[in-house]
Amino acid sequence: MAKLAKAYDELADHSEEEDKQFEKYMESSQETIMKLHRQKPKLEIILHKDVTGSTKHEEEHRGITS
Repeated sequence: MAKLAKAYDELADHSEEEDKQFEKYMESSQETIMKLHRQKPKLEIILHKDVTGSTKHEEEHRGITS
């Protein structure tokens, strides 16, 4: 995200409205990243279940560990 912000700043011409829109985009992106970070454990369980057909908890209960 820092590289994106730097690239935007290096553009020769951008209006105040474009600055506001870019700032909103950056804030929204950061919020999305934080939401995903908070949901990471839950998403990992869902992904694991989709890939293996069982949950990690079920595998640990049966003695199957990675």
